[in-house]
Amino acid sequence: MKKKIIIIAAILVVVLMSMVSCSAISKLMSRTNTVNYQISIDDLEDAGIAEVVASNSVNACARIISTFRSGMVEETVSGAGFVITADGYLITNRHVVVLYANASGSKTSMEKTTECYRPIEPTEIKVVFADNNIHKADLADFSTDDDLDLAILKIKNEADVVYQYLQIDQTSDLYYGQSVYTFGNPEGIGLLFCTGNVASPSLKMTAASSYESIMIDGNINHGNSGGALLDSNSRVIGVVYARVEMKNSSSVTYGLGCAIKASDLVDYIKGSSVASKVNYSEYKPE
Repeated sequence: MKKKIIIIAAILVVVLMSMVSCSAISKLMSRTNTVNYQISIDDLEDAGIAEVVASNSVNACARIISTFRSGMVEETVSGAGFVITADGYLITNRHVVVLYANASGSKTSMEKTTECYRPIEPTEIKVVFADNNIHKADLADFSTDDDLDLAILKIKNEADVVYQYLQIDQTSDLYYGQSVYTFGNPEGIGLLFCTGNVASPSLKMTAASSYESIMIDGNINHGNSGGALLDSNSRVIGVVYARVEMKNSSSVTYGLGCAIKASDLVDYIKGSSVASKVNYSEYKPE
């Protein structure tokens, strides 16, 4: 008899949890439609910081899908990106939209100038927002600095469309443990929102590197590359570009990600070939 009571109680708990979960999902779905995934004004007051950041930034973040064709061979690279201007300029990682090949045809996603690798631009770039609408994009510029994995895209032939965009903030002092957020396309499965913390505000990945990276303790996977690293004010403080795999003799440790600092992003945009056209918004404290 006692066993039956325990089993029944357990079932009731599961059912109640399912009802709560479904209620939460229903509440989230009630805030959305096929175009707008933002929180309604009625729900904003009760929302947590992560939910507000997600709502503020979701319509400016996208999956990036690059297709490379050579003869009968087709190769696809997936990543993420984010809009920085109302007329459709986006930021992503270079390795999401450019491959490199040597004389023998061997390809890599990273630039290797010392080995005479030449850049290969994609035959097609798709930008897919949260509403699953697909937009074609051009590769407007990409960094030729080996250590700076950045590129600029421009959505094609949509002059009358005004895009939601993110503001860049290079003024904030990051700190250990700070909450950070990002939209990515992990393993190419879709646009996902992830949370994490600053593991280190500034760290050189290698002694020879020209730049310091923001280290992130969070769910960074293949496909998160190019995603905006956001602070609690929904501003861009970095660009995710890699995950760290720490290996020893018996195991591999995942869980740490790397992001390019916002200051390095701004310097890249200003020095790019399309600098005069990219009217990005930068946060200026009063």
